[in-house]
Amino acid sequence: MALWALDLDGVVWLGDRAIVGASAAIARLGAAGHGVLYCTNNSASTIDGYRRKLASFGIAATVWGRVAKGVCYAPAYTIMGGTSLILRNILGERTLGLPREPAPAR
Repeated sequence: MALWALDLDGVVWLGDRAIVGASAAIARLGAAGHGVLYCTNNSASTIDGYRRKLASFGIAATVWGRVAKGVCYAPAYTIMGGTSLILRNILGERTLGLPREPAPAR
């Protein structure tokens, strides 16, 4: 099982239109036992608003397990990591299993 993080705008929908095939692809991920986390850097809507919009495209999402975590943390993604470069290193090492950056001599 894998966890897929999908950005909402541009991956699941574009404005008020669903991306063709997105709903079916997400359903296939769920059927294969994969988890899906929805992320956005757009704080214009509420968490329930995003859940309702997903539902309008035929995508069921539980509020806490799938929508809220991504939405709550979206504005802080780059702030939490410091800079985008540091964030890329963290994601690469912890999520993708890439080798760690060499530690400077102490």
